[in-house]
Amino acid sequence: MVASVSWFPGHMVKSKKEISTIVKLIDFWIELVDARAPFSSKSTFLDDIKSCKPCVLVLNKCDLADERATKNWLTHFKKSGINAISVNSKKDRIIDKICNVKNLIKKKGLSRAAVIGVPNVGKSCFINNIARRKKLKVENRAGVTRSLHWVLCKQFELCDTPGVLSTKIEHDVAKKLGYLGLTKLETLNIEEIAISLLDFLGFSPPREKLTEFAKLRGCLISSGDLDLNLASSLFLKDFREGKFGKITLEKPYEKLCRSEW
Repeated sequence: MVASVSWFPGHMVKSKKEISTIVKLIDFWIELVDARAPFSSKSTFLDDIKSCKPCVLVLNKCDLADERATKNWLTHFKKSGINAISVNSKKDRIIDKICNVKNLIKKKGLSRAAVIGVPNVGKSCFINNIARRKKLKVENRAGVTRSLHWVLCKQFELCDTPGVLSTKIEHDVAKKLGYLGLTKLETLNIEEIAISLLDFLGFSPPREKLTEFAKLRGCLISSGDLDLNLASSLFLKDFREGKFGKITLEKPYEKLCRSEW
């Protein structure tokens, strides 16, 4: 088991440079994390860039997270002096929640903000919600947005940015990103990620449970043997869509070593 994972494609280096060029153009940042893993889904690679402007932290996909855990995270952030809100980008009226954050919105004229975060955390869907119509391409896979896109809304001009990961990721964090589909880490084996998640969720023994799941879903290859790779993909897809209930992978008091938290 490796201690950390290094995975930083060339387009992410380009993305960081592009994001750094818009600092002077915006009034504040909107940073999205996954409400099921606010710590692990935060890209520390963006911290230096966004340090000079106000920021609101958005716990996205809160409809898939444990409600009590989300409230605890929001309380933690409030005590830490961080502006944080939780949203369901598919249903909530997000613009009202953003406008309620004090000292963030201009009294006159449009406010400009950049929406940042790791791949597949839901930035494009978030912006489409504020725009009240589909402006940006949305897919349930990492790496769809590869360049900057400006979208004019009623009260905002928002910049959709490509997902950017940290340069080095601890293995425990990498696993959670794998559970949630927030990265395409080639160094992580999908079958091992599924088994790890089964173990995390308390299914024992996890490898045998994956085999049972494969039989239940009819995951077979041409020879008639079980296709555990396909079963792993289906299991992870079901988890990401909330079919096992509202689950949060980490709590505020777990491993909070980052200075700003």
